[in-house]
Amino acid sequence: MLESNAFRLRFQRHFGMVDLQVAAPAQPEEWWDFTFTCEAVFGERPEPSLEGYGPLIHRNLAGLTEALGPKLSKTREAVERQAAERQKRANDYALENRPLETLIGRFLFHPLSWLIIAVVLAIVFFAVRRF
Repeated sequence: MLESNAFRLRFQRHFGMVDLQVAAPAQPEEWWDFTFTCEAVFGERPEPSLEGYGPLIHRNLAGLTEALGPKLSKTREAVERQAAERQKRANDYALENRPLETLIGRFLFHPLSWLIIAVVLAIVFFAVRRF
């Protein structure tokens, strides 16, 4: 963890990937994903590695200090707006890309389907048993 008067950074390793979170001095226990925050505030998404985070922090040190200090409420709004947009895109993608899953799910959970499956299995069982 790195801490200054401007902001706090917390590095974590998950499955071999470096995860970086940031917190404002006014809200020191409210951690935000650094990549997500930079994308919302600066429109720039760093690579999830120390080599990707370092240059972005260096280039935007003054902007981060301001975004997590005097402009914290605007930053919070930008992060929340970004999260809502990302969730909407994920929901839209899920709806567009699961018609087969929905069809199979409807078939498997329909009571008549179980009856059809039972009849087919019984026919197969008796046919195999005859030979």
